[in-house]
Amino acid sequence: MKPLSSYAEMDALGRNLSDEYNRQTGKKNVKCFDIVGFITDYLNLSIVYETFGEEYASKHVLIDYAISQLVSIKSKMSGGKSEINDIDVQIASLCNQNNMLVQTKAKGIIDDMSFLEMTGSIQKEISKLRDRRLKIIREDDEEGTIEKLREVNAFLEQSPKAIIMFDTVLFKELVSEIISTADYELIFVLKCGLKLKERLK
Repeated sequence: MKPLSSYAEMDALGRNLSDEYNRQTGKKNVKCFDIVGFITDYLNLSIVYETFGEEYASKHVLIDYAISQLVSIKSKMSGGKSEINDIDVQIASLCNQNNMLVQTKAKGIIDDMSFLEMTGSIQKEISKLRDRRLKIIREDDEEGTIEKLREVNAFLEQSPKAIIMFDTVLFKELVSEIISTADYELIFVLKCGLKLKERLK
């Protein structure tokens, strides 16, 4: 076999191999190519993930910024009123009341019966507010997007500051799909709908 001398020949070889792999695995009209399966099952090669210590604080800041912008736009569209924010304030206030009751009970200031009655009432009210909040998020696309971004943010806050090896759990938790473009770029579509573009070097 003669050595490949042009990018066109290498592209043609790659296309033929990937088409053959899709035929063998019974995949037709697929939008994404299973590169891991192709390398490990078809080419019988192993994948070594290169470790790197990239701080993803910039992505964290990006998500924070996206949340604040969406909240600001939503607030302007609704005339500065946000039922979700109102509910969050009420829940926070009730949680504070509950904590005060726990402290009061610990000091022996109130009896068991009164404590159970008051905390039970607060928990019932919090539960109603949370149900209302969930209903709004399900019915309102903008609030749903903001909530998904907050979930991603919370997950990132609990994760390590720097990635020192490929983290499958983190990847699956955050990324819904990867789109490869013709100009050597990868677009990572997060489960919250945010798209992050990375240029291949």
